[in-house]
Amino acid sequence: MDPFYRKHIILEPQKLEWLLNKLEGGIDVELTKEKHALLAATLVAWDTLPMDLQTAVWEYDVENRGYKEIAQKEGVAISTIWKRRQRAIKKMRNYLMKNHKELIDACIR
Repeated sequence: MDPFYRKHIILEPQKLEWLLNKLEGGIDVELTKEKHALLAATLVAWDTLPMDLQTAVWEYDVENRGYKEIAQKEGVAISTIWKRRQRAIKKMRNYLMKNHKELIDACIR
């Protein structure tokens, strides 16, 4: 099963914070080589996103702002923010599944 289906595992706020902490703090004892590689690949996937998509995800998932608040700040429609977030998740998922499927498989065993 695709690990991003419905829950968007990697982009949940707690997971993203955990991801950033792990990469900044080095390899944890509990963090396998495969998981560390997947974390690094996730940040590469994040960096491939255009800034407008990153902003939609970051504001909504990490800073816990609502679609309406983000839309007002960005000067766009609420549906635009929703679509940007969905496109960002899809692009990251596709990037990881295309380039790092073996890491995902190794990490979800």
